[in-house]
Formats: sequence, C-alpha cells, structure tokens
Amino acid sequence: MTDLPARRFRPAHLLVAVFCIVGWGLVACSSDSEGGTDADNADPQQTSTAISGHTGNLKDPEGAIAALSDFTCEPGKGGIWLAEGTLTNNAESRTRFLVTVSVIKSKTHEVLGDVEKAYALKAGADEQITLDEIYDKVSDGLECVPRVISGK
Repeated sequence: MTDLPARRFRPAHLLVAVFCIVGWGLVACSSDSEGGTDADNADPQQTSTAISGHTGNLKDPEGAIAALSDFTCEPGKGGIWLAEGTLTNNAESRTRFLVTVSVIKSKTHEVLGDVEKAYALKAGADEQITLDEIYDKVSDGLECVPRVISGK
C-alpha cells in the first residue's frame, strides 16, 4: 500500500466554500415568498420611452404615453371593446402620433386584438380620440393596453 500525502487545511478552500454558500443563499432568496421574481411584481403602470416594434412611418420615433390622458377602454354594446382619451401635443411644433390600443389577457399578455390610428396635431393642440372594434369578446382577465409614439 502506498502512503497518500496528508491533506493540509488551506484557508483558501474555506474561503471558496463560504463564498459558494453565501452566493447560493442570495440566489435562493432573490424571489418573493410566493416564488415570483421582481419582474413578476413590476408595477403595470410603469412606462418606458424605449421604442420597439412597429413605428409606422414616423421619423425619430419616441415613446409618448404621457401625451394620452383621460384614457378609458372597455367593452361596449355587443361586447366590442372601445377606447377613448385625449391626445395632447405639448411640443413646440406639429407632431405626428401613432396610437395603438390592444386587448390582452392579463396573466399571459397574449394580444387578442388591437387597433392602430395615426394623428397629426399642431403645437399645443389636443384632440379627443376614439379607437373602436379592438376586440369582440368579453371575458374575465382581459385588459386594454395603450401605446403612443410620436415623431415627425
């Protein structure tokens, strides 16, 4: 039988083990008590000015959800969804807007229907807008989501 060299205690090994245990603990504790993550609990009213997706033919598009006020959206007669609101141009020049309203399933964010309309408003002007026939069914767990982008 050959003698194996004796293993010596090395503080570096202990340090690596401590870091691994602490790191694992932080990862395991990064979700809430119901198993979700911070992204699952994000405020649905938060907005972004980052543009992704369809922008129509707008030049220099940017997020402009703040231009939409008094927004309402609900199923009307026959269960057909209708959205209304006021679009305001706070810019110092004529601005074009592309407004999209989607009816989605709240839990999955699946888009069931959407309508898009383009508007052009003079500086300082506002306009009552209506987008209709967005979706034609009523069901629990549905909501409307507006998207407004502006450009030239």
